[in-house]
Amino acid sequence: MAAQRIVVVGDAMLDIYLAGNADRISPEAPVPVVTVHTRRYALGGAANVAANVAAIGADCRLVAVIGDDNRGDSFKGELVQAGLADGHLTVIADRPTTSKTRVVAHGQQGRADRRRDRRADPRSGCRAGGGGAGARHGGRRRPVDRGLQQGHADTAGDRAGDGPRI
Repeated sequence: MAAQRIVVVGDAMLDIYLAGNADRISPEAPVPVVTVHTRRYALGGAANVAANVAAIGADCRLVAVIGDDNRGDSFKGELVQAGLADGHLTVIADRPTTSKTRVVAHGQQGRADRRRDRRADPRSGCRAGGGGAGARHGGRRRPVDRGLQQGHADTAGDRAGDGPRI
């Protein structure tokens, strides 16, 4: 029996997991300072769905938008490991690759998101999702503190940067 052909279209993201120890509290705010010991990448969002579809034997194509940055390169590497082609991705130079960074220390977890808050330009040939600040929970938006969101906008991954600064 031939493999089923499936196309997954949606918001693809790179999930980043940082694990380490928190041995002190920041003098700038009452938050732990984490010394990162390990870093792991995984496909998230629609890319995770595509990887799961491919893992059960279907011929899967992912149609999504990523940025032309280090995280986009890492995303493509994860696609290869999952056995997915990158031929249906649209890479946009001035758009960051959507990512969710989770920082884990002593059983506690924090998260920093990096994404574009507006839709991709339809003239670029794609209609990727964007949306505004906030997380969807049960069909309603939960507001996000703009100052906090801005503070985490550039946590890692630009070509000029050398990784997370936590």
